[in-house]
Amino acid sequence: MARASVGGSAAGAMHITTSGKAISRRQLYTIMGGVMLGMLLSSLDQTVVGPALFRIVRDLHGLEHYAWVTTGYLLTSTITVPIVGKLSDLYGRKWLFVGGMAVFLVGSWLSGLSRGTGFFTPFGLDISGLTTGMAELIAFRGLQGIGAGMLMANAFAIIGDLVSPAERGRWTGLFSAVFGLSSVIGPTIGGFITDNIGWQWVFYVNVPVGAVALAVVITQFPSLKNDHHTTRSIDWLGAGALVGALTPLLVALSLGGSPDFPWSSPKVIGLFAFGGVMLIGFILAEWKAKEPLLPLDLFKSRTFALVAITTFLTGVGMFGALINIPLFIQGVQGDSATNSGNSLLPMTLSLVAMSIVSGQLLTRTGKYRWLGVFGMSALTLGMFLLSRMRVDTPRLQTIAFMLLLGVGLGVAMPIYTLIAQNAFPIQRLGVVTAATTFFRSIGGTVGIAVLGTLVNSRFTSDYTANLSPQIKNNPQFGAFLAKLNPQALISPDTIAAIKGQLVAAKVPGQQIAGILDAIQAPIRPALSNAITEAFLIGAAAVALAILATALIPEVPLRKAGARPGMAIEGAAEAQAEQVAAEALASGTPGERPAIAR
Repeated sequence: MARASVGGSAAGAMHITTSGKAISRRQLYTIMGGVMLGMLLSSLDQTVVGPALFRIVRDLHGLEHYAWVTTGYLLTSTITVPIVGKLSDLYGRKWLFVGGMAVFLVGSWLSGLSRGTGFFTPFGLDISGLTTGMAELIAFRGLQGIGAGMLMANAFAIIGDLVSPAERGRWTGLFSAVFGLSSVIGPTIGGFITDNIGWQWVFYVNVPVGAVALAVVITQFPSLKNDHHTTRSIDWLGAGALVGALTPLLVALSLGGSPDFPWSSPKVIGLFAFGGVMLIGFILAEWKAKEPLLPLDLFKSRTFALVAITTFLTGVGMFGALINIPLFIQGVQGDSATNSGNSLLPMTLSLVAMSIVSGQLLTRTGKYRWLGVFGMSALTLGMFLLSRMRVDTPRLQTIAFMLLLGVGLGVAMPIYTLIAQNAFPIQRLGVVTAATTFFRSIGGTVGIAVLGTLVNSRFTSDYTANLSPQIKNNPQFGAFLAKLNPQALISPDTIAAIKGQLVAAKVPGQQIAGILDAIQAPIRPALSNAITEAFLIGAAAVALAILATALIPEVPLRKAGARPGMAIEGAAEAQAEQVAAEALASGTPGERPAIAR
């Protein structure tokens, strides 16, 4: 056994130990493949439901509650990440990851079964205004979110358990490629399954793929615990305060700005106020906790603080843009739901390719700041160019802008989790990784909620303003059309339903064609204005992330620092002896490497 001791401040020293225990390269690749499958499913489920949403709420008679199908998932997954990240540091990551996969698969299966079968009836639960099917789906989507949060909290930390920061770049590049791939192809898969198989299979498809990932992780991944923690105190007060803070804040962001919940309504203001009070309570709880979920001393590190800001802003811009690109192609440029997703293929390919290239460059050079600045700059430029599109923008031009967007995402995405991990010792790997994922998730939730609300409100305003007076003042259609979001209004099902009503009312065929043309004519310009405005706001958010990235200290990546007790066959034994020098070199003037308490 070789031991390397790293002197820290006067407060103590950090000891890294490597033993003779090793896993083979083949086992490493198998483990990583299983973890990637789990991450693919959890991140894919954030976007795959979108194209199926209108069909789902139509079948379950829950149009007024459609937002909760997505909000419930985002809410529970976001809250779960920091809690599970801390627990993984205390108790190990393997069984939390396995448990997360099991919960996710059960939630997926039950979500597909949500057809108003009366699951809640034996419990005497009566939810006013909700059909039984919608109540089931919302609840089971929340269960899915808990499992997804457990998976996302552990995926990047598992890389840190197995490989050192200097070798971690190529793996984070692959994992980021999976994450980016799922964000881009989700709408394509969701649209294809909905159109050709049925929306239930949007959920069922997770089960066989997840079962394979589950078997791989159970049989191949070693059980590792953090022996640094001699006492394992769970921060129950902090967990309760976090749930109490994030739940009303995320609900207010998701529902605010809709016709039923305007931003100025007492309900939305009350949710923000209550969430703000609970957020203060969470900060106070973390200040006093023995083992806090989100240690406040992390923010003393300039590196971590800037990474948190960057990942939050990137989440706002990235998710706010990605969910709207297929909508632009479908609603403005006139493709079907499936083809609008297929149009994202060029961006997908550039994103995956550049994620892998970025990870390799990071591993070979050890330099990350210039990669981050370049990636964020390309992402900002791509989003700005998308904001200049109009109704008559050629498809090839749109594809060129998306290629640039994919390059930026691919270069930047693998970097930030690794930067944060490299700034702290291995004993804090889980909480640091989870905190980085948490801020990205919060940013994504804010981006989807705020920019989604902006698109809907701007579209409704422009659309109703350009409707002909005959349609707008028609008691049968005026109020109905004003309440529809863009996704519902561009759906062939909606137009077919309107046509069916006209036929049932025995309106002459020539008049039916004129009415449908009048209803559809304002859609494209209104949707174009709304979506390009969202792209511009997203570009501004990512532009701020360029500045934050430029200020991140350039710290050498450690060549040792995987979980003590772990080694990969063939790894240089001399790496253990480099720990002291590299850990001391990893600080910047005025900022030493963080030492676990």
